Amino acid sequence: ISQSIVGIFPEDIVIRTNAAGQTETIFVSAASSGTVTALDATLGYLGEINLGNCWGYSMFPFEMTLSPNGDTLFVGSNCAGDLFKINADPTDPNFLSLSTAITYNEGHSTLNLVNAPLGGHRLIVGGGVSDIDPSSNYLGSHAVIDVIDFTTQLNTGTTTTYHVGTSVTGDWASTTDVLPLTSGRLLVVENSQSRANLYIFDLSSLTVVETHDLQLQVPGLSHLHQADIDASGRIVTVTSLDADIIFFDLESRNVISKVHYATSVQPSVAKYTNTGDKLVCTYQNEEVVRIFGSLPVGLNLSVNGSTSIGSSFTMNSEGAMPFGLVGTAFSSFGNTPNLMSGFVVSLTQPIGIFSVVPSNMTGGAAQFLSVPNNPVLVGITGYFQGFTGTETGSLALSNPLTITVGS
Repeated sequence: ISQSIVGIFPEDIVIRTNAAGQTETIFVSAASSGTVTALDATLGYLGEINLGNCWGYSMFPFEMTLSPNGDTLFVGSNCAGDLFKINADPTDPNFLSLSTAITYNEGHSTLNLVNAPLGGHRLIVGGGVSDIDPSSNYLGSHAVIDVIDFTTQLNTGTTTTYHVGTSVTGDWASTTDVLPLTSGRLLVVENSQSRANLYIFDLSSLTVVETHDLQLQVPGLSHLHQADIDASGRIVTVTSLDADIIFFDLESRNVISKVHYATSVQPSVAKYTNTGDKLVCTYQNEEVVRIFGSLPVGLNLSVNGSTSIGSSFTMNSEGAMPFGLVGTAFSSFGNTPNLMSGFVVSLTQPIGIFSVVPSNMTGGAAQFLSVPNNPVLVGITGYFQGFTGTETGSLALSNPLTITVGS
């Protein structure tokens, strides 16, 4: 589709489906043109709407989302801060008609509709708010989100703003993506030049409960932009406009891998395919799309071979840092340890740590173990967990694994 049809700097795509789940209408926002274009399932042009001007420039529409019934398209502006409503029903005579739902003081760049933990839907609007002193001097800014009750606050045009990070002095900070997690929580991506933080925001308490620094390689540069979660719900992929694609493990809460480009490359959007085995990436300053077919999945522990007495088996680890170190800890005493929240077992229990081995160029490692030919061992259960270091110097743990010695 040519730029003359969808506008300059396409930013987001939203697909409206019919009752049978078939694609019906495709909406494309174009940041520099300030437009939203509608296409049919064959990519035929249905029409477009211009959102107007902001201080003589485009309204810079970024992310969009559909209402639960698919009849209303919400569009965020990264300039004036307006939240727009567009009629998204192609059978309605008022298709593509425009109205303003809520007006903010600052630009808002991300929209997500999520299920609230107490029922109903919440429209999550992310952006940034300036910090101004009494003399109207600019001091810095906060990344913020607005949690809007879809059924009530949208009708009154009211909302409440929540800060998701401390003020960034002399810099612009904003929320550029929000992803729903399990248990009524949100993953919030903060864009800032001076830091690279992810936040976990709890919808029940309406507070930030975790902060994670991605510690990018270029000091003073980060500009986190977009994120997506793989099909397993475990790996978060985050793009940085300053040359990084970061893979963050939600179970271990660690960075497990990075793709770092020359500083002139600006990864913009990274989305997993429906099958979850490929990652499609676009770039702001390159007319290319890259598809990654081999993705980090976090440290995974598995057994190959027999665990009977007098035999041997291989403890395989996958997903470590390439050319790093991988170890396996075990205990054959007590109940299954509380894995994933700390080290594999209490330090008061007898622990065996097999020799730590190096990982290969793909982050895999293997440890060969033998079971003594001793009938006393039959029926004993061993509790295992792999561990490895991460790029940030912390400890990443694998999935828990148990084996029972056979006869």
